[in-house]
Amino acid sequence: MASLPSAAQEASCGNLDSVAWMAGTWETESNSRRTVEHWAFVSEKTMEGWGRVYRTDSGNIEGEETLRLLEMSGEVFFVAKVGGNAFPVPFK
Repeated sequence: MASLPSAAQEASCGNLDSVAWMAGTWETESNSRRTVEHWAFVSEKTMEGWGRVYRTDSGNIEGEETLRLLEMSGEVFFVAKVGGNAFPVPFK
């Protein structure tokens, strides 16, 4: 597992090639929590993933989400399905 980059840069993204580096499993630990995120290509224009936050003292899952990156019409959309929301939340 690799560590998450310490800072992410915001940039315009027209296709998934620019985020292909995200494929794999990423992990970071802070205070009493460990965050793990996993990404994989499921097609040329779709990446799917999941994210979980664990308590380091108990190993219990505190939160989780299902993630998707979609390339459509020359733009990339991030879609997250998180607990507490009835519908997925899309971001351009």
